[in-house]
Parts: sequence; C-alpha cells; structure tokens
Amino acid sequence: MKKRYIYTIMALVFILGALTGCGGSKKPVETTADTTPYTTTSQPTTTDTTTTTRPTDTETAITSDNVVSKITTPTEPPVTTTGGDDPAPPSAVNYLTGLPLPEGDVGTRRPTAVAIGNTTIAMPQAGISEADIIFEMDFEGGVTRLLAIFYDPSKAGKIGSVRSARPVAVNIAMGFDALYAHAGYSPQAKEDMNKYNTLIADGITDTVTFYRDQIKFNTPGMYEHSLYTTGARLAAKWERLKNTNTRMELTAAYSKPFNFYTENTLPAGGIAANRINTVYGGNTRYFTYSPAEMVYKRYAQLGAHIDENNNAQLSFKNVIVLSVTSKAIPGDSSGRRDFNDVGSGTGIYATNGVYLNIKWSKASATAPLVLTNEDGSPLQINAGKTFISYVNGTSNYSVS
Repeated sequence: MKKRYIYTIMALVFILGALTGCGGSKKPVETTADTTPYTTTSQPTTTDTTTTTRPTDTETAITSDNVVSKITTPTEPPVTTTGGDDPAPPSAVNYLTGLPLPEGDVGTRRPTAVAIGNTTIAMPQAGISEADIIFEMDFEGGVTRLLAIFYDPSKAGKIGSVRSARPVAVNIAMGFDALYAHAGYSPQAKEDMNKYNTLIADGITDTVTFYRDQIKFNTPGMYEHSLYTTGARLAAKWERLKNTNTRMELTAAYSKPFNFYTENTLPAGGIAANRINTVYGGNTRYFTYSPAEMVYKRYAQLGAHIDENNNAQLSFKNVIVLSVTSKAIPGDSSGRRDFNDVGSGTGIYATNGVYLNIKWSKASATAPLVLTNEDGSPLQINAGKTFISYVNGTSNYSVS
C-alpha cells in the first residue's frame, strides 16, 4: 500500500515536470493585426474612375437601364486643405454682387458654380433667378449652357437641370475659387479637373446631393434634363467636406471678381443700350432695359426667360458681353468647342441703359477673369446681379 502511494506521488511529479517544461518552451502567439489607429484625415477617400463601363461623356449615358435605383452615400473627393494660406478678412458685403449680407454672415465662403442646361426642352430652369452671376457659353454646335454662380446656394431651392462639365466652365469656376456642381464631363473637362484638383460634386455618382425628376426621367427625350439638386443639398455636401478639413473659405489672396461703385451710377461716356443682342449658332437671346426697375430683362428661346421656382423673369443690374472666340474640337463628333478663354479680348459692359467698351483678360486656366476699361483702368460696375455672355467674336453681339 505504501509502495503504491510512493509510485503515485512519483508519477505526479513526473507529469508536473513535463508540463512545466512544455510551458517554458512555448512561443508567444504572433498577431497580424495592424494596431496603428486609422485616421480619415490621413487617408482620404477617392473616386474610382477605372471602370470600363463609364461613358466618354457620362452625361449622355443616363438611361432607365442604368440609373441608380437606391440612395447611396457619395464618395467624397480628395481632401483639399488651405495649404497654409491666411483666411480672407471678414466682410459684410457679398463680393459677387456688392450688396449687403445678412447680419452674422462674414462674407468669406467659397462660391458654388452649377452647370445648367439651356436648350428649349430644358426650360424653364429652376433656381437660376437666385444666382448672383450667370455665364452663358456655346458648348456645342450653337447649343448653350449656363453656369450659375451662387454666394450662398442654400437659399436657392430647387436647382437645375444640372448638365455636364466643359473646360471653359471649369476655368470660370476655378477663377472664382468656386465649388463646381455638374453631371458628368467631356473628356477634356475630366482631364482639366484632374489636373487642377478642382473641387466638384458630380451628379452622375452622387445620388445624395442630386436626384432625378421622375416625370422627366421617364418622358422620352427628357432623361438628360431630369437631374436636379437643391441649395440645401449642396450646402450639406460642402458641410460634409468642411468636416474633412476641406477648405470652404476664401483666402486673403483671393481676387474679388468686380470693383463696385459705392452708389448706383450712370457711367460717364456711356452709349445708349436699350436692347442687347447675343447670337449663338444663328439664334438670338437678348436683354431689354426697364427704366422703371433700372434692370435688364432677359429673353431666350421661348421669350421671357423664366425661373420655374417662382415664375419670375430673369433680370440683371449688369450685362457683360465678351468676345471669347472658340472653334469646334477637331474629330469631336458632338461638336464640342475649344475656347480661347485664356488670354485677352474685348467686350461691352451695360448698366442703367448705357454701355461702355471694355477689355478682358485671364492669365491662366485657374486665374480670375479681369475686366478693365479701354484705357486699362479697373472697370467699376453697379451693385446687383450680373449676366456675362461669351460670344464667338464681336459680330455675334449688337446694341441698340
């Protein structure tokens, strides 16, 4: 009995020793997990543009077969920070119109530029009467588009229809340091936006900021004119980007687009301008002066140019027509145009029923548009909204 007890104790000691030896030689478990905390600011999300199914001009490929059927969170563009630039000083004046801003608005936000369709079938457009500045340009074969520029898009309501980007509009937006909203792009515009890191909102991929008017989308011939946004959606888009350290404010180096008179002025030496005609592809749009309101009323293909949101006719304190020559891009089957918008040229400025001959210049694609009098001195304009037409040579505008 005693021997059996001794043998049992010896066996237990042996087993315990074996276990202790195994534990001493055991290797620690290795982990393959990266324990470095992930930060969104160090790795911005980018948009995948490598898909082979993306059309050459994404705007023209929208059909009921490939439209996004559910709302998805948009992919934000790469973060663009201030780069150490000092912020613009506060101001109580809208730098696009020269008019006072609401109390509490410091006047330093970057503007928003929206590409707007301007064919007859796209009319009436929505939200354009709230724009501070509107540009008109021949995008292809006499078909024009508008570029509506808003200081504060949140006040605009429904905006559209939104159409595709072109290099000339990209250059204008960059000259204003604007955030650019569009629906797809031509190959040349895509190249420029990538080259200059233009901050954009693309309605083809961003189904949170943009939406489809379903009636227009399902109407034959209208699907290209069915994309819209709202001022509130654009403002929310920019706020999301602001939260990723994207620069949403002007810098101290910003070149304001206009020099404003301190009070309503009849320019010295002005020539009577009761009607201003601009011609695109043989089609005339025009402005007539209203002495009672002291503004120019806009007329387009269907007569009075109306905003769908409020049924108001577009009116402007200032009308500027610039001779910016262009030609069809060789080999482009759509007739897209190449503009000589970097350089210099001539034009006219009209306000209060008179016009002056002026000059324009733009030093580079990203540089601001500079307007001067014929003698080279800075042009002054009256406070209010402005319409700017790019026409293909001086023969395509007239004043009476």
